[in-house]
Amino acid sequence: TNTTIAFSSLTYLMILGVCGTAIAQIYFNKLTQRTNALFATMTTFVIPIVSVLIGVAIGEKIIGLHILGLLVIFSGIYSVIKG
Repeated sequence: TNTTIAFSSLTYLMILGVCGTAIAQIYFNKLTQRTNALFATMTTFVIPIVSVLIGVAIGEKIIGLHILGLLVIFSGIYSVIKG
């Protein structure tokens, strides 16, 4: 039934989200230990860029609103880093 499919999909989505986040957090902590916190924080600038590139590679259309959102993300990251 549709309910069974929905719960199954939600379960797999939660597993992917939790596992992906856990793996990313482990690697981020290892990166911080091996380098310094400033270098590790620079990865926050790379994530949105990679996301946009992947989107373009799989055929998503990028519109002005997406660019505006990207600029908001970067300005937020910049303001947090600069204090």
